[in-house]
Amino acid sequence: MLRPLSGAALGALTVEGLRVAGHEVEVSVGHDGTATVTGLPPGMRLVHTEAAATR
Repeated sequence: MLRPLSGAALGALTVEGLRVAGHEVEVSVGHDGTATVTGLPPGMRLVHTEAAATR
């Protein structure tokens, strides 16, 4: 689960080189707390829900 903090003192953050099912995945969190994930394998999807953010 990814729960970025909006307005965190770290600012924007990007993590590259994560391996998911043999694919290189990149996760970026902007200054506003918005997360972006790229490079997921075909057939895999990312679900953004409010319910997941509060668990």
